[in-house]
Amino acid sequence: MVSTANRPPRPQRPPRETEDTGGFSERVVYTRRIAKVVKGGRRLRFNALVVVGDGMGNVGAGMGKALVIPDAVRKGNAIARRELVKIPIKGSTIPHEITVKVGASIVVIKPAPEGTGIIAAGAMRAILELGGVRDVVGKSLGSRNPINTVQATLEALRRLRDPRLETARRLAARTQPGQTVVRPQHPGRPQPYPQAGGRPPQQGQRPPQSGGRPPQSGGRPPQQGQRPPQSGQPFGNRPPQGQGNPGRPPQQQPNPGRPPQSGQPAGPPPPSQPNPERPHQQQPGPPQQSEPAPQSGPPPQDR
Repeated sequence: MVSTANRPPRPQRPPRETEDTGGFSERVVYTRRIAKVVKGGRRLRFNALVVVGDGMGNVGAGMGKALVIPDAVRKGNAIARRELVKIPIKGSTIPHEITVKVGASIVVIKPAPEGTGIIAAGAMRAILELGGVRDVVGKSLGSRNPINTVQATLEALRRLRDPRLETARRLAARTQPGQTVVRPQHPGRPQPYPQAGGRPPQQGQRPPQSGGRPPQSGGRPPQQGQRPPQSGQPFGNRPPQGQGNPGRPPQQQPNPGRPPQSGQPAGPPPPSQPNPERPHQQQPGPPQQSEPAPQSGPPPQDR
């Protein structure tokens, strides 16, 4: 039996390396196993939804995927730290109420008086606790999917505005007239028109140009080979309707009803003459005066 007095001392173990969290706390909200069916069988993978926060208004969430859960959690932690959201905390609660819909999940977050606590559950409670909010009321409507709930909660916290900073920004915009106020836009909304003064051109319309041709008082300029219009005469080579061409003598127009026959000059038809072949037709003559009608009454008496 070997005595313990003559035993050599054991070598000291190196101290364990502690991971530098940077003041952030992490919490695994949701994990699931995914099976991919292939020819040789099923390949299993794991997803992990991780929420990180420092308790002072900074919070983020990320999803990691790996063959084992520890690797998925580590990846989700790295993704969450890259996408942090700053919460404008007013005392121990949020400045105003907000409602956000992401996918099929609807999240409603309301401020609460001091001492209320965090009235929420699931993924929303984890985000609000790690973000440093102590008094708040949250409600999740629609889908209860943790992934959509986390995304909707982060979007709601991202849209919160500090009343003091917002008031100062609006006052600064009013004191500088002539400048376009660019409001913070959310993803999915159209950006404001960059030019100050006027609405943007509609689809199919040409934007107004600063330099163009000045309007002419007399209409279009005369084309090549045309004489300019004189005073009292309309533009163009055609004379006004109802007047002949002053440069040419009047010409006799042929009768459009009867075409000119051979041996007869073209021109207006001769005056109508009696046809000798048809004696039965009476020619029109001067109107005959009709005799006066006898007056009705007693005949005149002889005196």
